[in-house]
Amino acid sequence: MGGLIDNKRLHSTINASNCFSTDYNFFLPATLYRSFWQRVISSIISTFIIMKDLKNKVQVIGTVGCKPRILRLVSGKTLASFVLAEIKYEKESVGKFTTNWYNIIAWDNIADVIDKHVKNGCEVAVEGKLVTHTLLDRHGNKKYTSEIVVHELLILNSDN
Repeated sequence: MGGLIDNKRLHSTINASNCFSTDYNFFLPATLYRSFWQRVISSIISTFIIMKDLKNKVQVIGTVGCKPRILRLVSGKTLASFVLAEIKYEKESVGKFTTNWYNIIAWDNIADVIDKHVKNGCEVAVEGKLVTHTLLDRHGNKKYTSEIVVHELLILNSDN
């Protein structure tokens, strides 16, 4: 019997506490089984951490449509707001384009940079999160407005 394995002896040495069995009589040692699930769980956790960072993230490149408004609050915080135009050119027809307008809000250090360096017509890239507000008009109808609260700002060109 040199090269043959006795099935009865194999089954008697492996019990349910240290292995994983399937219907196909396939045995996986418990250490490999645990390490497999540890890899699966760590993969899920790392994916969750990455996705958590991607949750509600907006990136827009466009042209500043008006001079930024700068407000210095009594609390010492600085607020900058402006509109950003994103122009999309249509591939099929020459000269046709659509423009999307975004309300942009920035606080503190980023607002100070906007105050010093960003002017009307300047091209910028912003990254932040999308915030939506619900308002009531004078007739009692709900209106929705959205704005991007900037976390990162990159000035692509400036007229300074």
